[in-house]
Amino acid sequence: MKKIVVIMIVGLYIGSIFLVNFFGLQYVTHELNVYVTEIECKTITKVSTNKDTPGKYNESKGCLAFTVFLDEPEKYTMDNLKDNPNTFRINCTAYPENAANRNVSLLFDGAGEGTEFHIDNEEMTITFFESTGVTVTLKAADGSNVKTKIYIAAI
Repeated sequence: MKKIVVIMIVGLYIGSIFLVNFFGLQYVTHELNVYVTEIECKTITKVSTNKDTPGKYNESKGCLAFTVFLDEPEKYTMDNLKDNPNTFRINCTAYPENAANRNVSLLFDGAGEGTEFHIDNEEMTITFFESTGVTVTLKAADGSNVKTKIYIAAI
């Protein structure tokens, strides 16, 4: 009788191992999505030449204000500047660093797109065709709806 009990215990143990492996009872870790909580824009750099031209940075009316300097604007008329556009890249960072999706998109509401400037959302650039100013919204692409506004004046 003692041998049968031992054999039954061993058999149940081996059978339970088989059943657990067969039905896939495994520990599965679930990662929590970390969303963007802040978007910071530090500089705007010139991309039409090899020189980086950071903008002047100051706090203004709830927006981050940058002044970008067009290439010798005094020598261009408005029509001539359209032939010699100035392109600037918006450099921004989404925080926290462990956010699942740290991509940021550029949004613009208003008139003027196409005549005074052009915004390229994929390249994160803005091209000015004349001296003007524009307010652009930087929005997190992760669905957190976090956004910040920047004002860019081209002179």
